[in-house]
Amino acid sequence: MTELNLIKGLLFKIYTDKNVKVFKDALSLLNEDGVRDGIFGLIYSDKNINEEIVDNFLEKNPRMTIFKLINMNKTNSMDNKLQFYQKMKDSKYSPISFRNFEELKNNSFYQSYLQNNDLFFLKDANTTLAKGVKVFKLKDLNDLTFKENQIIQKSMINPALINNRRFKLRILVVIYKENLYFHKKYWGCISKIEFNNKEDNKEHLQLMNVLNMDNSDLFFIDDIPNLNNINNEIINSLKDVKKFYSEEVSNIKENLYTILGIDYVISVNGSVEVVEINHRPNFWHEEYITKNSDV
Repeated sequence: MTELNLIKGLLFKIYTDKNVKVFKDALSLLNEDGVRDGIFGLIYSDKNINEEIVDNFLEKNPRMTIFKLINMNKTNSMDNKLQFYQKMKDSKYSPISFRNFEELKNNSFYQSYLQNNDLFFLKDANTTLAKGVKVFKLKDLNDLTFKENQIIQKSMINPALINNRRFKLRILVVIYKENLYFHKKYWGCISKIEFNNKEDNKEHLQLMNVLNMDNSDLFFIDDIPNLNNINNEIINSLKDVKKFYSEEVSNIKENLYTILGIDYVISVNGSVEVVEINHRPNFWHEEYITKNSDV
C-alpha cells in the first residue's frame, strides 16, 4: 500500500499492485492544480478487493471517501472476445465478426462482397497483448484449424496508415457512476513494416497487422490527423459500448469504478472500430507514454 500526504490538507491513500510511480505523479498534479482539501482512498488492483483493505483505510480515517475498483467478475465479459462478439455484433463500431468458419462461409455478406485478399483476424477468447491472434486472407481460410473458443474478425478494407504503416490506438476509459469518460491523451502501436495488401508471406502479414507493445513502435496522438473528428467517433462508439454492456455498466454505482483500455482502428475516412476491450489495462509503458497518457 502507498500512502501519500499532500500539502493544503489533502490526504490520499492508495492501495495498488500497478505502477506506483504513475499514481504518485498523478497526485502531484492534483496538488499543483489546487485540489480542495479532503480525505480520500483509492483502491486499484488486478485482484478482487479484500474488504479488510477498506476497513484498514477507514479505521484511521472514518470520514474517508474511498474509490474502489469493481470486482473482476462484474466486468469479465467486457474482456472476453467471444462475449465482445455477442454483445457488440449489432454495433456499427465493431468489426464484422463470425463465430466460426461455417458462419463466415454461409453469410450472405461473404458470398456477395468478400475478396480473396480480404484480411481476417482469428482470436482466442481470453488472451491479452495480442497473444494467440493470427491473421489470414480469405483465400487461406481452409488451411486454418479452428478451435471452439475463438472468434473471427474482418479487418478494415482501407485502414488509415502512418508512414504507410498500420497502427491501432489504446484509449483509456473510466466508468464511474454508470457513465463512460475517455482520456483524450491516448497512444498507439505502429507496425515496423509497411502495409501491403498483396503480401502473402505469413510472417509479414502477422507483423503488418497484429500489433502489440513488443512487436511495434509506440507513438503519441500528435501524429494523427483529423483528431477532432476521430474523438467524435470515439464518443459515439462509447455510447454503443454503454448500450450493449448496459448490465456491466449499471453495476458500477456509488464510489465503484473501473478503467478500460479499449483498442481502436481507424479507416482512411476517419471512421473507427472497437477491436478489443481490456478491463485491467497495463500501466508499465515508455516514459513519454506514461507521462502523457497514464498519469
